[in-house]
Amino acid sequence: MSSLNLADAQRVYDFVVCLFCIPTAAVLANLSVGLFNALPARWFCDYDEQPGDDLYRKRLFFKPYGIRMTVVLSLSFIITYFQYKGNILYFYAFCAACVVLLMIAEADHKYFIIPDQFTLVLFVIFAAVSLYDLLSGSRLFHANWLSPLYGGAAGLVLLFLFAAVGRIVYRKEAMGFGDVKLFAAAGILTGFPDFFLVFFMTIFLAFFYILYLLLRKRFRRDLSIPLGPYLCLSLLLFMTFHCQIQSFIVWYMSLLNM
Repeated sequence: MSSLNLADAQRVYDFVVCLFCIPTAAVLANLSVGLFNALPARWFCDYDEQPGDDLYRKRLFFKPYGIRMTVVLSLSFIITYFQYKGNILYFYAFCAACVVLLMIAEADHKYFIIPDQFTLVLFVIFAAVSLYDLLSGSRLFHANWLSPLYGGAAGLVLLFLFAAVGRIVYRKEAMGFGDVKLFAAAGILTGFPDFFLVFFMTIFLAFFYILYLLLRKRFRRDLSIPLGPYLCLSLLLFMTFHCQIQSFIVWYMSLLNM
């Protein structure tokens, strides 16, 4: 009877937490839109550029950006809670990371820029999570101390090579250095070799968007597609479905060994 009551109490608690996640997401989305609009205009242009007039006007409106953020944050908070119920620190850290990732996605989508300040905040969150993951012995993300270092280095080197090759082939900047720094920050969390999983997820998501544009006959050869939003989505999926992704990889590798 006692165990039944405990189970019922846990279900009620989970329901209350999920219910609380929705208004919390709405408040954070509203604050994020306000913060995005209040940030210095210089954050949203390259180092050698002067801010345009559009950067001094209101950049985001709650409709549709805030509503979209509210929906994504609500789902992310709820899924993340159930994913990391055993360790609440992961839950709070990843909730904060979700907010930053959405702001990065909006900045890159709207202005083709990833502010270094956003990337720095994300780097601090991921470094703290990695440090806790290793010190606590949880080892959900890293098998050893070299994993986050290798992951960050892989992100930095791989994307730097992509940017260099793109500049040579297209004779112009094909990938901003903001993408390189963002992938390096992502590698701190994902570690090595899981970084490559997030990298390929990003490429596939971008490919599906291009395919969608082709089907809608809206694709142009001179169309510029920012990579940041797709990396942010990949990281959201990696954080919220980490255990399921790892189980799928183990299952798939077992099939290859048959």
